[in-house]
Amino acid sequence: MKILHITPSYKPAYLYGGPTVSVSLLAENQVKVGHQVTILTTTANGPADFPPSPNGETLDGVTVYRFPRWTGDHTHFSPRLLLWMIRNHQSFDVIHVHSWWNLVVLPVVLWFRLTSRTFVFSPRGMFSGYTVRSGLRMRFQKGLASFLLKTARLHATSQTEAQDLLTTVPEGPLFILPNFIPLPAPGLQRVPPTDGSETIRLIFYSRIHDKKGLELTFRCLAACSRLPWHLSVAGSGEPSYVESLKKLAESLGLSSRIDWVGFVEGDERFRLLQQADLFILLSKNENFGNAVIESLAMGVPVLVSDQVGAGEWVLARKWGWVVPLDEKQIISQMEEILASPDVLHSIGSTARLDVHQFYNDGTLIQSYLDHYRPAGLP
Repeated sequence: MKILHITPSYKPAYLYGGPTVSVSLLAENQVKVGHQVTILTTTANGPADFPPSPNGETLDGVTVYRFPRWTGDHTHFSPRLLLWMIRNHQSFDVIHVHSWWNLVVLPVVLWFRLTSRTFVFSPRGMFSGYTVRSGLRMRFQKGLASFLLKTARLHATSQTEAQDLLTTVPEGPLFILPNFIPLPAPGLQRVPPTDGSETIRLIFYSRIHDKKGLELTFRCLAACSRLPWHLSVAGSGEPSYVESLKKLAESLGLSSRIDWVGFVEGDERFRLLQQADLFILLSKNENFGNAVIESLAMGVPVLVSDQVGAGEWVLARKWGWVVPLDEKQIISQMEEILASPDVLHSIGSTARLDVHQFYNDGTLIQSYLDHYRPAGLP
């Protein structure tokens, strides 16, 4: 099968967060089972764009075409990309479009609508109520999406994202499959404290942004200050916002109990997770949450908000705790967890085995390919 993925950015543009990882792993897993996979993208990489590759380059088995963009984040307008798509899209059996509300995706899906081309569409969190908070913009997007996505087969990574998507495009055929995530090497195991300390090692690792709930996390941890814990914050964000978080931590008397690790990627994040007992993500909105599953794959149980899409997995498989965004309830749950550290080890061991089995048995990639057929091959 010849598969084309169209996305505004592609690895190693990891500064754009989880979608960069998810799309690349999906493409690479399709190559592993014998398919010919092409990425059509821009040179987007924040303030320092990648060199163009208009003739294609091979990256981990995937053919990648990068075209220069005329506009920056987060519009990514690239006339040459659109021209390449118009000239070449008919040579592919299946086309999978990722993201929304930018000048890569909107012209592409308009072309497919006008030419009645079927395709798979993954919004990558762009249809959430948090992302689209203006009532006027929401009504406009709903009307536009209903028209442009008429020939699309919709893909959501969680029930949460599916609900957001069907609110906008209620008539679309839809399937739900989780993201691919990187797995730690089998020999990489969590490391218990070597100093005999009873301190619970907490970790947050994600893009540092207002929606990630770090202010709430700090306030709740401050209420649990009598219990032994230490938090590592791994990620990057706007310097002014990160500085405001550090000042909040100082005002709550938490500075000595928080390490600011900075941006981590690749195996570095798994080495960081080796030293953790509990992952925390109290996001206001997360269509999936790759870091949740990555932590579980390392054997680290999780405490997440009920606005995190991957929380569905956590609840169903009892891999940790899912809490509403209510400060009193979160504090109560934190106190219970921090007072019972033995529970963390037993949950983590089970979660690690479950996640590795799910991602290694070939079921997920076959499920994606099965859902591709109505959008391309008969």
